[in-house]
Amino acid sequence: PPFHSGRESAPQEASMPVFAFVTAACVTAGFAMFLRLLITLFSASQPAWMPVVSTVAIFLIASGTLASLAQNNLFRMLVCCSTAQVGYLLLGIVAWNERGFVGTFYSLLAFPFMAFGAFLVCLIVSNRKKAEGDFRALDGLYYHNPAMTILLLLFVLSLAGVPPTAGFLGKYFIMRGLGTEHHPVLSAMAAFFILAAAYNAVRIARRAWSKSAPAPQFPGGSSGSNAPDPARALAIGTPELFALIFTAFLTLA
Repeated sequence: PPFHSGRESAPQEASMPVFAFVTAACVTAGFAMFLRLLITLFSASQPAWMPVVSTVAIFLIASGTLASLAQNNLFRMLVCCSTAQVGYLLLGIVAWNERGFVGTFYSLLAFPFMAFGAFLVCLIVSNRKKAEGDFRALDGLYYHNPAMTILLLLFVLSLAGVPPTAGFLGKYFIMRGLGTEHHPVLSAMAAFFILAAAYNAVRIARRAWSKSAPAPQFPGGSSGSNAPDPARALAIGTPELFALIFTAFLTLA
């Protein structure tokens, strides 16, 4: 959303590593090129395009945040959060000062790591429980694997911009830049949607700490007495563990 609202099954049909790469890496690279064009080639015409960029930024933040709150699929929720993230990056350009640019560049560097980390956790949980990204895959997750629950909350909070994550620091500089250049309306609207986006973490926590989890289904077995232990089924392999530690460290540090 808002651009793929008519094709909501795309995240499930695509290869999830490819989908995560398109969502995080390609967005980062494309926005970096767009930012370079605005700062170098079109800086002289800033008064002409600034209202357009401001409108697009708020539209992306509002539509992405509200759409993420309405999703019952983990992958589509992350796509919506990524859409809102692009809007915050544009607000750093609207500020058009050193603080705004610092916030944009910082967020641009941190965004791929928190997005990759969130997609990886959701992919692990979804594959183990055969839930295809449904929010029900999170039911009782904390009692099966507390570390996975905490990591998912960390990445989602960073996408929302909640301290002490890298996402918060980037948005902090962007807000300071907007305040310096007297954009109180834009700053207030952006802060409101940060609080709204943080509710996604509440939704995840409520599911993960729920004790009324249904019996999980496992590949090649059933949920009966012969099924593997849930804790073992949600264990993290070495490559996954390395990737999660790396992305979590950069999300915090």
